[in-house]
Amino acid sequence: MDCPASRLLRLLRAPIGLAVDFAWFLLRCLPADTVRELGAGIGTATWLIHAKRRRIAADNIQQCLPERVRSRWEALRLAHAAFRNAGRGLLEFCRIRALHREDVEATIEIDAESYANVVAARDRGKGVIGLSAHVGNFEMIAGSLNVLEIIPCSLVARKVEVPEVDARVLANREHLGTRTIPVKNSIRDIIRTLRKGEGVGLVIDQHIPARRGSVPVPFFGRPAYTMTAVAMLQRRTGCAVLPLFMVRKGTSGRHRFVILPMIEYERIGDDDAANDIHNTARYSKVVEDVIRGAPEQWFWFHQRWREGKRKSKRKRRHRHAVAAAEKADAAEREAAATPAGPPLEPSEREAATSAS
Repeated sequence: MDCPASRLLRLLRAPIGLAVDFAWFLLRCLPADTVRELGAGIGTATWLIHAKRRRIAADNIQQCLPERVRSRWEALRLAHAAFRNAGRGLLEFCRIRALHREDVEATIEIDAESYANVVAARDRGKGVIGLSAHVGNFEMIAGSLNVLEIIPCSLVARKVEVPEVDARVLANREHLGTRTIPVKNSIRDIIRTLRKGEGVGLVIDQHIPARRGSVPVPFFGRPAYTMTAVAMLQRRTGCAVLPLFMVRKGTSGRHRFVILPMIEYERIGDDDAANDIHNTARYSKVVEDVIRGAPEQWFWFHQRWREGKRKSKRKRRHRHAVAAAEKADAAEREAAATPAGPPLEPSEREAATSAS
């Protein structure tokens, strides 16, 4: 049987979809600069209200950038800038259907070196994995490559839990020609896309649980669980792995492509798993270097460094309940095993009976 919350969610789905449509329509009607400032304001409000994420961001910044951040106040300032950039990117994505080819050409910069790198990867003919991270306006990367007709590009991404919102997110990406490949059971679809000589965008800067095939590799000097799928796909298909990022220029609506030379697959032995881990660490180092160049544009508020196997609250409560029950059983057994004292003599029994 469905719980009341599930039934309520089903009833609210249509209104939620209509509300999202109306909000995104209003954003498309507003000037782009106004939308960006509104997004920055949302970022500031989130930074002020969400104490936990603010603390996580400041902690991560202090541990990863000690040479740049000298005090807690400086870490909080950098965290604030990251929140504001995330807000700008969110609302820019919400109004993406207001963009046309000329808008993309006017706001996206790609220099000759970056263009040569992506063309070299494309011309190998074995497909391209776009290695990226949540830096700048990352949602525009695949769409810009499609609109500028550099290489057809798809994107691997998780589904949004609310179907009505997820459908509109997919429609926004498709407006710029980006097909979304769901994360679940995505390997076959990725391989088919690569064999067509097309590009597939993957971000590797978020925590992936160990049960889903991630391994700890160094990231800002600390072990971080990272998926090995990119290395496995490069080893199996021979595709090009191309680091590509989109960095915002200041706080404006202009963005700059940062496309680095291809990363070749390196073998350190005959063990494929060890080779994949070695190359995953190399990919993470490239991502780290790009983040260091624009730290105010990365998702510091994400819990990137955590254990590979996280236990849910329900599992923790169950574990504590089992431990308490075992402790109570042990105490009961101990009490039962304790002798009650020597038996009473007949005269003592008579005295006890008369006293009662």
